[in-house]
Amino acid sequence: SAPFSLLTYQDVKQHVEQIVDVTSSRFMPPWLPKQGHGEFAHERRLNDEQLEQIRRWVEAGAPEGDLADLPEPPQWAEGWQLGEPDLVVTMPEPYLLQAEGVDVFRNFVLPVPISKTHYVKAVEFRPGNPRVVHHLTMQVDPTPTSQRLDEKDAEPGYPGMLYSRNVRVPDGQLLGWTPGKLPHPAGDEMAWRIQPGTDLVLQLHMLPGGKPEPVQVSVGFFF
Repeated sequence: SAPFSLLTYQDVKQHVEQIVDVTSSRFMPPWLPKQGHGEFAHERRLNDEQLEQIRRWVEAGAPEGDLADLPEPPQWAEGWQLGEPDLVVTMPEPYLLQAEGVDVFRNFVLPVPISKTHYVKAVEFRPGNPRVVHHLTMQVDPTPTSQRLDEKDAEPGYPGMLYSRNVRVPDGQLLGWTPGKLPHPAGDEMAWRIQPGTDLVLQLHMLPGGKPEPVQVSVGFFF
């Protein structure tokens, strides 16, 4: 995500020269796959014609244009984007992020209250406090190992960027949240298993924002 908003013309006008620089160098919009090595869904790379259009627009003084041509602003659904989940798992208590200091990487262990195996078609994350949560990833632990690490720390969770040796990705799924990322159902043929006795292990990257901030993540499951 950008360090500033680009939702309005006034927002964009303040950064037009920077926009030309970062788009022409293909630093923005962010897209990691190298060009010429396959096609990907939802590709965000700008083509040469689009880059030239941006450059000419800025050279012309970045005119606002006819306001009557503006599309309707997007509307975002309130609450869960995929509808009401079949199961919601929430951190048992908030973690209080300190006001100052360096970035915090911390792992939180969430028991999954199920009595039989379920097949997960989609997962949706509520970061709890997007002002300070930079991103999160989710893996699973079918053993008590992560719980024991959590119990050794006086605060919720335990620190570090490394998981315990028993933590793994769930059936090959790379699951996580970043600002602006929308949840996508995997479909019936791509569902993954979650079994009784499994713990979720959420690794959060948090950024102190000048005042103490509570963080309490929820995960919605769709079976």
